[in-house]
Amino acid sequence: PDISFNVNRVFPFKNLGKKGKDSWFHKIGISYSSNIRNDISIADSLLFSDKSFKSFRNGIRHSIPISTSIKVLKYFTFSPRINYTERWYTNQINKNWDSSDSTLITDTVNKFTRAGEYNISAGLNTKIYGLIQFKKGKIKAIRHVITPNLSFSYKPDFSENKYGYYRNVELENGNIQEYSIMQNGIFGSPSKGKQGNIILNISNIIEAKLNSKKDTAQKIKKIKIFENLNVGSSYNIFNDSLNFNDINLNARTRLLDVIDFTFSSRYDPYITNKNFNNNLNKYELFENGRLARFTNANATVGLSISNNTFSKKKESEEEKKSKINWSFNANYSINYNKGYRSSEYSDTNQTLNFSGDLKITDKWKFNFQSGYDFDTKELTYSSVNIYRDLHCWEMILNLIPIGYHRSYTFTIRVKAAILQDLKLERKKDWINTDFN
Repeated sequence: PDISFNVNRVFPFKNLGKKGKDSWFHKIGISYSSNIRNDISIADSLLFSDKSFKSFRNGIRHSIPISTSIKVLKYFTFSPRINYTERWYTNQINKNWDSSDSTLITDTVNKFTRAGEYNISAGLNTKIYGLIQFKKGKIKAIRHVITPNLSFSYKPDFSENKYGYYRNVELENGNIQEYSIMQNGIFGSPSKGKQGNIILNISNIIEAKLNSKKDTAQKIKKIKIFENLNVGSSYNIFNDSLNFNDINLNARTRLLDVIDFTFSSRYDPYITNKNFNNNLNKYELFENGRLARFTNANATVGLSISNNTFSKKKESEEEKKSKINWSFNANYSINYNKGYRSSEYSDTNQTLNFSGDLKITDKWKFNFQSGYDFDTKELTYSSVNIYRDLHCWEMILNLIPIGYHRSYTFTIRVKAAILQDLKLERKKDWINTDFN
């Protein structure tokens, strides 16, 4: 069995203090969830034997998140959060080294075992608005919204001796092996390693207002130049060196309501060796006079159009039924990795995939999918599907005309799901079919 129990978020201090005046503690919210699980993996013949009861894995996991939001200096929002998780098990693991036959013995001890862990995080954010207005021209104004977010997260090392969740066993030749007393626990063990990160993200939205041919406020058109332009990085406070992580730049926008464009790139703040395979603990800013070193970029352009894309006319139900419906989708992606040149691999990888649908009538439907391999300069896996509605029956033809998987499958079957096995099917593939 697997049982879950959840309590919606409550605000226990909401009614404290003066009425009508909200204080920071009024917004403290607490929720609770638990999961109870018991399972076994064993042969059917042994399911109800004495051995089966020893093979059960069971436990209970409790999760309590506590969070609030506080206004700071009027324009900033401070959002602290604490997540507490506790695991309950009915047994634990104990390991010992048997020097007589050089064997590591693992025993399961039937003993109630609990383990609690927590992590703390906090974020500080605000919004900055900028506006540039133009008196002449088609562009009326450009609006820029900047959302900086500074956050911090911390998690202790729960493998330390004071918690008692991890133990050491001495093997031969003085070697030490660390293990968790809950390594077989159905909900795992508390995490190892101390974690602490300071994260900075700056999100941007840039949009323009365009003047209409008709001089009315209702006709002013808004377009987004960038739906999102995000720059971010983080700093690990517990690393011995190379504390800064890569700087990430991401952008997303939509053009003419049919083209989706996404871009991402990475920049390394540390210098690297000549082979580009190992960073050195020296900053690019001090060694080369630049903030970071470009390492990778990826761009994707997606096109999605249909028979309704450029039609603004409202259609009647009869017109919708009688017209031919179609759609076409294409995605082109290019990825560039700097500093990975070799005789076998290219710095640049490109992919192109496209597909389409065509509905001539309510009875006849066609669709296809394919792509292009820029290395071999050939089409990739391609397929064509033809569908015909035969009232209570349906006809399907699947054709793969090129490539290693050349084949076709022709099927006539009953539409009712309960009678799906009632069908006539013919298949031929590249092994016994000459497509030339």
